[in-house]
Amino acid sequence: MTFSPVAVSILSFFILGEKIEGFKVLGMLLTIIGIAIVILKKKNDKEFSKVGFIYALLAMLGESLGIIFTRLGSIEYDSFATIQVRTIPAILAFIVYISLKKEWSNIKEGIVNKKGMIYIVLGTIVATLGVTALVEAMKYANVGIVSTLAATSPILIIPISIIFFKEKVSILEGVGALISFVGITIFFIL
Repeated sequence: MTFSPVAVSILSFFILGEKIEGFKVLGMLLTIIGIAIVILKKKNDKEFSKVGFIYALLAMLGESLGIIFTRLGSIEYDSFATIQVRTIPAILAFIVYISLKKEWSNIKEGIVNKKGMIYIVLGTIVATLGVTALVEAMKYANVGIVSTLAATSPILIIPISIIFFKEKVSILEGVGALISFVGITIFFIL
């Protein structure tokens, strides 16, 4: 998904006719490199999976095209309504999927976990507001830049994971976060 902002920029150039200035491209590249350093740090020695790569590629293309199509569909439309329109088919798709996989017991197990449900509901509310802000941002700014800024969430999670989960951050992750910060700064200064 780190490559998704690049794909969005390329697709928005061809589909939406958007252009990005040279320094903005530099900012995007630095931000993406920083995100990649944080995300792609070696977690274990698993072998490279061609099937996994294909699914990751499909996920990235789906995410990228989803952003472009959402931009096309939401230009003259309320952002909260856009998210509702996106959510209803997703709920229906999950109902079909859960029914076909016969996993309703997993749903029930999750629902009865009151503490977990509180966090899930809070997370859903915050995420919905975030996605709504993303859709609103796409109305006013270049889609490639918006998508790059949205992709910085792994960087923003670092201080949260340190404070709340007492996780240790490697030097490489710190360098990646710093590179992303420089990339984001380029967006706003130049």
